[in-house]
Amino acid sequence: MPIFNAHSKLANSTVLIKKTDIQQRLTNPFYQKIRLIDVFLIGPGMIYISFIHKKDIILSTGFLVTGISTILFNGKNYLDIEKAKQKQQP
Repeated sequence: MPIFNAHSKLANSTVLIKKTDIQQRLTNPFYQKIRLIDVFLIGPGMIYISFIHKKDIILSTGFLVTGISTILFNGKNYLDIEKAKQKQQP
């Protein structure tokens, strides 16, 4: 049987506060603008670098995979957060 004490309860409430704080910061409009920069500048730039840097296939492949991942990850997060914001509006 698990033992719970005041310290573990305090730690759990601290974790909940931190998760809420992180969620509020990540949905900040500033971070949404950064996501758009990642989708339209950083990701395509990495893909471009992967095509012009043909000397090292591992480095080229790394830039390509990272660029595509950046676009997909930040694009999905941007759209998910915008959909959530629209649902919250009356």
